[in-house]
Amino acid sequence: MTPNFASIFQLAISIDIARKLDKITYATNGISSYKSEIGGEVVSQKLKQLLNTSASLIGAGDYQQGLKTLMKANEVAEKSGDARDRFETLTALGSTYARAGQPDKALLEYTRAMNLCVFADLGAFAAGICLASTSHVYFDLNLLSECEETAQNSFQILNQDLSEDHSAVVMPLEALLKVSIKQADHDQARKYIRQIIEIAKKHPGGQSPSTIGTLIERIGKLPEALQSDYGAELAALNELKTQV
Repeated sequence: MTPNFASIFQLAISIDIARKLDKITYATNGISSYKSEIGGEVVSQKLKQLLNTSASLIGAGDYQQGLKTLMKANEVAEKSGDARDRFETLTALGSTYARAGQPDKALLEYTRAMNLCVFADLGAFAAGICLASTSHVYFDLNLLSECEETAQNSFQILNQDLSEDHSAVVMPLEALLKVSIKQADHDQARKYIRQIIEIAKKHPGGQSPSTIGTLIERIGKLPEALQSDYGAELAALNELKTQV
């Protein structure tokens, strides 16, 4: 049985998130920039060290040791009593399990993170990022309806420009794009690509070369007969790639 993120999303709206959509501005560059505090003032050096170590291990492809380190970080976060500490470690675990090809475990960690986000009132931007990440996990599990619904909910939140990270809204669009391509709805897929291109143009430097490269690669994997239909979008992406 899969978590009902639509219900969680509606609950989040009812208790605070939607009420704050037009008010909250998070001066962060993403979830990783959240600061961990113990005693309300002192940054937890132990937690930071564990997160940095896990990032290095995961970057080197050692997911097993990276996950072990993240589990230790999660224990530290639980002891800190800070909801944002716990949220950061849970989303890091979800992301790592997803990258390691374990989407079931990734979904479990993102579910925990989303529940914490709602009930600890961590705000709309955090909820939007968590939903976007979860939508990609649903895609990996071949749960396309859940992927589409969760990505739409994420887009609804992140499209409000709640953070300095204006490019975050691309995450749910990428999930919706993958669903459209898998369902052979190429007209809709091209619309999503054009939305991503417009966001990249509106916020220069907001997209990494790897993001643009992944879109180009995705088009390149289509049958040749279909690739020509994406000619305009492909040209725009190649132009963007030289600018990021």
